[in-house]
Amino acid sequence: MGEDVVVTVPCASLIFDWGIWPRHEANSVDYTNVMRMVDAIKAGIELPPIIVDKKTMRIVDGFHRTKAHEKVYGESAQIRAIMREYKSDKDVFIDAVALNASQGLPLSPMDKAHVIIKAQELKLPIEVVAKALGITPERAKEFFQKRSVQFSDGERRPVAAGASSLAVKLNQSGVKPDKNQEEFFTRSNGMFPMANARLVLTALRAKGSFKPTKEAIALLKELRAEIDRVLESIECAV
Repeated sequence: MGEDVVVTVPCASLIFDWGIWPRHEANSVDYTNVMRMVDAIKAGIELPPIIVDKKTMRIVDGFHRTKAHEKVYGESAQIRAIMREYKSDKDVFIDAVALNASQGLPLSPMDKAHVIIKAQELKLPIEVVAKALGITPERAKEFFQKRSVQFSDGERRPVAAGASSLAVKLNQSGVKPDKNQEEFFTRSNGMFPMANARLVLTALRAKGSFKPTKEAIALLKELRAEIDRVLESIECAV
């Protein structure tokens, strides 16, 4: 790639290509991280230069820094950048992954699963993407099995930790999720189902935490009906 030279470029000239964005939430930066950088800029701290693909002016590393500069300086915002030359989009993506994995806002497990899925689409060897992520190929394969699943539309998507057990079960059996399972994958977060159940239970027991709106009451009735159905099926199986 040659020696890195830092230049100053207008933020308006840069392209946010979400196709090389190594995070699972496409078209969206972390607002808290942007505001942290905004505070730093206002305090007179000079942030590290971003990395830009010289040929296309796509931001390879520095989405949050660029957004922060735009927020502080508006349409006239300028930012320090290192212009790099790449042979292919695969090289751009791998560099974006490696840079984001080694500095700045850490890549979450879902981000890593997203990267591995994208790498498969680009036909990149698992060893290459694993090295960029800073993990072993075996760990990358584990992420693929535990933290991603193929939906009924054929698209493979990353899933949260709370849905990892179901993802493994479906991946091992080769069965695609049904409508309810897909909704579970879409809504699931980092908490496991029983942890969420205990949170709901403690919230209902805590005075003043539950507001009996029509929507809340309807949801609780739906929850009660589903719990009764599950308990009945378990009792019948015993």
